[in-house]
Amino acid sequence: MLRFRFTLQLLCQLVLSSCLIAVATAQAQTAGTASPPANSIDRQFGSGWDYARGYKRVANTSDLVAVPKDAYLGRQGTNWLCERGYQKTADQLLAIQLPANSYLNDNGDDWLCGRGHEKQEQSCAYIILPENAHLNSSGSSWDCNNPYRRPGNRCIR
Repeated sequence: MLRFRFTLQLLCQLVLSSCLIAVATAQAQTAGTASPPANSIDRQFGSGWDYARGYKRVANTSDLVAVPKDAYLGRQGTNWLCERGYQKTADQLLAIQLPANSYLNDNGDDWLCGRGHEKQEQSCAYIILPENAHLNSSGSSWDCNNPYRRPGNRCIR
């Protein structure tokens, strides 16, 4: 019986603590405001509110996220990301300049050289194959033909 009473007291204390935490959280969120600020939405779960997608918190108000041309609103809705073919520098977008024989990478935020070419500074140079060599499977380097081996930039037996 004593064990049951102790367990019941502990359970009651946990429930009371949870309620107090929930009330304190709700009060902290709405402190200083009688109602949720403009551009806010009720939370789907629990109490309180969040800023609507496309708005971010600035002090105790909301501010519209300015999305530049060639960008889109990020997943959280509080920032922006570049479209393919653009890079973010500071708070602006720059179009990626593709040199000859290059293409955008899978993410679209940089470039790679095409098959048979290698990156040299800001350009793609043709890969010069030594005697008894062939392009590797990726096309970005070369391997020696069998039975040759590669010491440096040549193929020897």
